[in-house]
Amino acid sequence: MKINEEVTYYAELEPDARGFQTFLEVKKYEGRIVSVRVDGVNYADNPYGPYKSLSEKYNHDMHEESNTYYRDAKVAYEKSILEGGPLIRVQGAGALYNDLLILLDNLKRI
Repeated sequence: MKINEEVTYYAELEPDARGFQTFLEVKKYEGRIVSVRVDGVNYADNPYGPYKSLSEKYNHDMHEESNTYYRDAKVAYEKSILEGGPLIRVQGAGALYNDLLILLDNLKRI
């Protein structure tokens, strides 16, 4: 691998109760994180659609339960990872926080 190559790391978890798999994609260039993508994907037909962040139904349901929208929590987590500091827990999105801790640990092993 050349130092100026972009490298992409990807990890995902097993499906949750609604069939979504939380994933984390991190791109590095010259050893620095240049992009982060967090989301939940569902490969099967379901009432929420393929991505948690794009699903109005999922975001509405999560907001009703926790007063937090998934799409907002995902952006905050992406920013936290991109900045390279410790992962900051978003109020109302503890399950996503726990998933990301596991995924970040998985990526460290790569």
